[in-house]
Amino acid sequence: MSPTPSPYFDGNSRAHLEAKILGGFHTYQIPEYMREGILLYLLDGYPPGDFLCSIIDNNLKEACRAADSTNIRLLPAYVAFFYNCAPLLSWGLPNAMRGYCTLHAGARGTAAVAANRASAENFDATESATIPGGLSDE
Repeated sequence: MSPTPSPYFDGNSRAHLEAKILGGFHTYQIPEYMREGILLYLLDGYPPGDFLCSIIDNNLKEACRAADSTNIRLLPAYVAFFYNCAPLLSWGLPNAMRGYCTLHAGARGTAAVAANRASAENFDATESATIPGGLSDE
């Protein structure tokens, strides 16, 4: 079985990406109330709200429409943050968010299948021996 492609396009680990993001929050003065959505998107591939989706998909018109009074002034900071802190293919193109979320969903699905398979194998090897009348491969 081939390994699942990493959702971190630059080849860095999750911990490295998380540290880069957290540092970027301070460098670019990203408001506290926006950070969770960015973290969930960049680390786990969950779609953020309308404003961040617009930034990610490089849609200035929609970003201006969806921005609140704080974020409208910070548009250049968000662009600088994503440019310097986010994986290359996670933002900046139309439908970038959809592709990035799809990649993460595939990685989550592969990990879940592997975990379920391991759990089933563990059950077959240990649990059936302890259940009276348990099924076995014999």
